[in-house]
This record gives sequence, C-alpha cells and structure tokens, in this order.
Amino acid sequence: MADLTQNGSLRFWNGNRNIEQITADTTAAFAGFKGAPLVIDQNVDTLNVIVAASGVTLVDDDVFVGICAAKYAYALGDTESDAKVEYYGDGSIVGFNQTQFGSSFTNADMGKTIYMSDSGTLTSTRGSNCPIGKLHRVEDGYAYVQIVAPAVIDVA
Repeated sequence: MADLTQNGSLRFWNGNRNIEQITADTTAAFAGFKGAPLVIDQNVDTLNVIVAASGVTLVDDDVFVGICAAKYAYALGDTESDAKVEYYGDGSIVGFNQTQFGSSFTNADMGKTIYMSDSGTLTSTRGSNCPIGKLHRVEDGYAYVQIVAPAVIDVA
C-alpha cells in the first residue's frame, strides 16, 4: 500500500463492524496496515494464508476476506499459530477517508461495487483491483463501504 493507506483513517457507519480473525502467512514476511484489503493468495497457499493485497498480483480465485483492523508485522518463519490478524469482515460498514484513499464518490454512486487498487485507492473500476464491497453512503469526507466478504476475485 502507498504510505497514505498505512494505518488509514477509518470510521464505522452506526458503529457497524464485524471483527474477525485469521492466520497470517509467515512463509514470507507479512506487513498489514489498518485499512488495507486482506487476500488469500492462491499462488502461495490455500489454507488460512492471508497477505496484505499490496504485495499480491491478484489473479482469478484469490479471495478477499476483509479490511485489516490494525497494523501487523510478522517475520519470515514466525510460528503461524501465533500470527493472527484481526480484520473487519462481511457486513461491516467501513468509512474510508476520501482524501487519504484517493476517491471522489458522491451519494449518486451509492450501491456501486467498490474496489481498492494496490496503491490503496478506492475505485469503481474492476480491472485487477480487489473488490471490497458496495458503496453505502458518502458523508463528511468519508466513503462508507459495506464489506462483502469473502469474495472470490475475478480479474477482468
């Protein structure tokens, strides 16, 4: 993720957040930042392996699981049973600061599928971007996205 999204400014619509936990992949160093999309990278492993999407070239059948809830760092070879990552999962309505996450959505865009690029920018363009959910509302400079996860990625 670009520096702007490292530990991004997040809000929650009416406190709506579903916090879940998953195991991080430690076959390589793992760095996850608050606000980053988390993806199971099918090219690495298919069993509870999760990486921050910035380090992944998304391909068909990778799986978006949620938005990282805090900053995490695990070293190569750390014990995976100890490498836990909390994230905002399905049904959470996460508000992303539009300046920090580079978007210019308005309420006229409500209901659109929202993606996040590997630079941490919110977009409505599919391409090889990570689908994170549907635009719920725009208010006070934040784009609130209802997280839809897990989501199998289908790149265009």
